[in-house]
Amino acid sequence: MNNQTIVVAERSFHNRCYNLLVLKSEGSEPGTNAIGRLVFEDYEQFSQVPPQPTVALSETQCQQLMDSLWDCGIRPAEGSGSAGSLAATERHLNDMKKIVSKTLKVEL
Repeated sequence: MNNQTIVVAERSFHNRCYNLLVLKSEGSEPGTNAIGRLVFEDYEQFSQVPPQPTVALSETQCQQLMDSLWDCGIRPAEGSGSAGSLAATERHLNDMKKIVSKTLKVEL
């Protein structure tokens, strides 16, 4: 885990919340691991220069976060479902086509 930053979520049943961890490892030596902390700073709301993001994540880090949130049981509030759900729907439609084909004695 040399020179890596990972972002993960974990469910805390004790505190009834979800913990977000940003962890950095710079090597295998003791003291080379770090955890990110959030610090609030003042900024001008209508400034021409937008504020810097709280955190910038790579695609890999976003995927790690998404996977760990999924493992915690968090699902999108809206959307058309997962790939597994889509595959199940496709199988169901194929089954229905076979039933209709046999019932109506037509080839689909």
